[in-house]
Amino acid sequence: MTRNPDFDNDGMALMISHTSIDAHDAYAQSVWWARVLDMHQNPDDPNEPGHEECLIISADGQTRILFIEVPERSR
Repeated sequence: MTRNPDFDNDGMALMISHTSIDAHDAYAQSVWWARVLDMHQNPDDPNEPGHEECLIISADGQTRILFIEVPERSR
């Protein structure tokens, strides 16, 4: 086993790639939350109305939120 010198402990490192949120309108939610959280969309894959999945990313790229359209409403 090779030890990664970037970590101080012998435990495993965990990276969360993104947080997924169910949405009735993924595009509208991504636009609203991007403004509230000062985040942006991926310029190489911009969010557009009608997209079933819309991703927003923090300025440092560490936090990603993915809005996914679902047919049912939350209860």
